[in-house]
Amino acid sequence: MASPAALASAAAPAYTPPFHLESGSPADLREPTMTEPASAGSPSQGRPSALSGTGARAEASPGRLPVPLTSFVGREGEIAEVEQAQAGARLLTLTGAGGAGKTRLAGAVAERSAAADRFADGVFWVDLVPLADGELVAQSVAGALQVGEQPGESLGVTLSGFLASRRVLLVLDNCEHVGPAVARLLVVLLSACPGLCVLATSRASLGVPGEVVWPVPPLSVEAGPSAAGELGAIEAVRLFVDRARAAAPGFRLTQDNAWTVLSICRRLDGLPLAIELAAARTPVLTAVQILVRLDDSLRLLTRGAATEAPHHKTLRATLDWSHALLDASEQRLFRRLGVFAGGFTLEATEAVCADGDDPAGAGTGLAVEDVLDRLADLLEKSLVVLADRQAEAEARYRLLEPIRQYAVERLEAAGEQAAVRARHAGYFLALAEAAEPELTGAAAHEWYERLQRDLGNLRAALDWGLGDDGDDETAPRLLSALWRFAQTRGHIREAAEWADRVVARLPDRVPAAVRARAHYAVGVVFGALGRKDAIDQVKLALDLFTEQDDRLGMAWALNDLGWLTLTIDAAGPAQAAVYYLASVEHKRAIGNAWDLAITLTNLGEVARMSGDYEAAEAYFTEVIELPGAIGDKQTGDVLHNLGHLALHRHEVSRAESRFREGLALHARLGYRRGAAECLAGLASVHVVRGEAERATVLFGASAGLLDAAGVRLDEPTHSEVQAHVDAARTRLGEAAWKAAWQRGWSQPADDLAALVERLANALPDEAPAAATTPLTPALPGGLTAREREVAVLLAAGLTNDEIADELTVVSKTVEKHVTNILSKLGFDNRAQVAAWAVARGLAEAPEDLDALAEG
Repeated sequence: MASPAALASAAAPAYTPPFHLESGSPADLREPTMTEPASAGSPSQGRPSALSGTGARAEASPGRLPVPLTSFVGREGEIAEVEQAQAGARLLTLTGAGGAGKTRLAGAVAERSAAADRFADGVFWVDLVPLADGELVAQSVAGALQVGEQPGESLGVTLSGFLASRRVLLVLDNCEHVGPAVARLLVVLLSACPGLCVLATSRASLGVPGEVVWPVPPLSVEAGPSAAGELGAIEAVRLFVDRARAAAPGFRLTQDNAWTVLSICRRLDGLPLAIELAAARTPVLTAVQILVRLDDSLRLLTRGAATEAPHHKTLRATLDWSHALLDASEQRLFRRLGVFAGGFTLEATEAVCADGDDPAGAGTGLAVEDVLDRLADLLEKSLVVLADRQAEAEARYRLLEPIRQYAVERLEAAGEQAAVRARHAGYFLALAEAAEPELTGAAAHEWYERLQRDLGNLRAALDWGLGDDGDDETAPRLLSALWRFAQTRGHIREAAEWADRVVARLPDRVPAAVRARAHYAVGVVFGALGRKDAIDQVKLALDLFTEQDDRLGMAWALNDLGWLTLTIDAAGPAQAAVYYLASVEHKRAIGNAWDLAITLTNLGEVARMSGDYEAAEAYFTEVIELPGAIGDKQTGDVLHNLGHLALHRHEVSRAESRFREGLALHARLGYRRGAAECLAGLASVHVVRGEAERATVLFGASAGLLDAAGVRLDEPTHSEVQAHVDAARTRLGEAAWKAAWQRGWSQPADDLAALVERLANALPDEAPAAATTPLTPALPGGLTAREREVAVLLAAGLTNDEIADELTVVSKTVEKHVTNILSKLGFDNRAQVAAWAVARGLAEAPEDLDALAEG
């Protein structure tokens, strides 16, 4: 039987000239002994350009660079970096996940190299996708170079002789499935041919000595602080718009759809193939419809161009291609990593994904000691990526979202989902409970950051605990451990949704201690949103704490009953003081300075509300002088209160100092509500000084932070601040006041420390020149708390009547709220509101978007 190499030789195409941009005859590249070509056609040349994505490329004759059939978008910076890396490496391998755009990036670099005549003897392209056998690699390279086999001589030796004195760039595309054969050939060629440079693309490194690996990143989906209004300049958005216009020529990026398009790109983690496939749906779906269907991206993204390579025609095909290249243990770890949402550490991977041998003794488990090596394999093969690790002591990894969805499918098919999700929930419950006591200590900032990094995993653990496969205790224990984090980091509305689900399925068989803490957490969360049922939940907790003689729990519940009496029950400061004093009695006996500081602060606020400023200052001063650290949050709260006391006494400079100190502490902690209160205090200082415009910008920023956190100002702060807001409004006039308020409101608040620095330290006294309008739905004045609530219910697909029932109001009131929401957001229909809420993480995607739009 003929060897594969012999068969390939027999079937080889007739000679055509190699891709060559040098003047002169292509025959100059050939050995004198080689047969003269029958003809010499001119090579097609691609225009040098920046590119990204995985768009179709025309088939090329052997050795020629394939000509792209779609336009090039983005990757300008990457091209320059690859060229720089190539200058110092004879073998440069571009690695990355399937669909990351490795081929297009390699093509761009190759075209520029050819156009600049960097390789005197030519640039040659070899596509290895069609090869099913590694033995054919050398044959394919020989075909590209038009080098014939010599009797009695291996192709490696023949190619070495041909390339020995030539300066050539050889591009080997899609090496992953024949990697060992490619590596063997390159060891021979690079050793014998000093003028040969190789640019390879592969999902894993080739392992050749001297190889430089350059991971191809996803497209950028982030806008810098100075580019808030330039969403259309973001690489991923540019690619989507370009491919959408090709599919639907009437598509345009507009004020209404820009944020939605960016949200699509972010949901797809900037993966070029996924973005191109999503954009291909624009002839039949709006951007909003595409976004809400991305929970099943593998089904949505199934229509590639007919000219695409088979493994790039659908997202599932390219992932099937990658998965098939893994061995059994790599596949096992890969599918189990699908349970992680938002990233994972090695420690978490070992705890969740390792299980040893299976009970049947078939040896199909994954041992802890094998996890590191298998994780390294998946990282090398570009199915796992290394997340940002600059602020972490431990490396963190993640799967790009489309890849994670594929891993989950594989996990379900393997029948392992229940066991792995249970281990995942257990690990993150342990993390949350370890963090809870630390959130009030000296290391609070580090623990808040750790929980923030794993927010996606904590959500997944809560979801499991409340699902059909969950147990009775996981969800209530998680809520009890996380309520303070949710309150501080602005996740209180989401926490309320979890709390409703916890209360709905909290059976009596759950231990009383767990139920007590759960009812307390639910009460705190509900209370932050002004819900009247918060009082009932805290009273239930108080009863359970009392039954167990849990004095600290009783102190917590009494403290919060005082707070709820003021904010919800409207019983007045006198009744609130009764609860607070009872709480203080327990806390003094326990001797916990941090807990005592909370209630003393609350007593100070009651005194301040009653106009007894001397008593208020006495309480606040006692808090500051308590032995032991009371934490940044509590210190910041006290400084905020002392700032208002100083304003009452007309000590303006002292007030400003207090507010600034408190603001710095809250910004460091990421506590949006506390930062908003201190910003409002600073604004009040500027009103007193007659700086109404500067004050209004700060008021607007404060309101934006409160809205983002889903909370409101408590009394007496609200009344004091409102008086200063009204004064500034009167002084500026309506038009100027609205403009200044909007400048503050529209400030990005993702990085609280950066926001604070801009507003509190660097904001000019005079209003800046006309601000750039963000290319996002306008938010003039922002939504009120109730309007935001209506928007979330609307996004869930509820009708006006159903929303009215949910909020216990009449339908006409809901209709008015919906009209206000559409007006403030600049929208035309309910579907746009749904997309706005989904994009900001306020709501899940509705099941029937078309019906919502019609409603």
